[in-house]
Amino acid sequence: SERIVRNALMAKGKITHEIMVYLSEETNPVEVKIATINALSWGNDNYESFISYLKNKYSTQSEITLLANLDASTLISLAYIKAMSNYFDVKEAFIIAQNAALKEPQSLSINMINALIYAQMAMDYNYCTVFQVCDRVVKDETLIKDLHPKAIEQIMEYINLYSDGCAN
Repeated sequence: SERIVRNALMAKGKITHEIMVYLSEETNPVEVKIATINALSWGNDNYESFISYLKNKYSTQSEITLLANLDASTLISLAYIKAMSNYFDVKEAFIIAQNAALKEPQSLSINMINALIYAQMAMDYNYCTVFQVCDRVVKDETLIKDLHPKAIEQIMEYINLYSDGCAN
């Protein structure tokens, strides 16, 4: 699992066939999928490559059919890749992330990425919301802790900067 993250770091932002295979495998841990996408970084248009790969894998040309049938961890991977490709417009990524959260509502990893994408939209109008939406996920004791504590710490270190927007 650390190998796939290392390979993503060495891929210099370009999603490889090996990474797409890994991300589309339902049995691979969701937190490793997220770390892999994180290692690819932002500003790369890997979404089209990944969606084409998935359409091919599942023999469908319909994006709607594909999205309806993907498992939650593959959906959240797709949503995160979409958000990372253009974080100024994450509406589509948010819809995909919402579907992932509906399919697996107990996953901390999935809920955190969903919250981060929502927070990205909230950046335009309310810094307090940016903080609250992520803070709520971290404090939710009912969620399965499928995200490394160090990852949570790093996310919240950044998100806590927005708590100032919640004065009063």
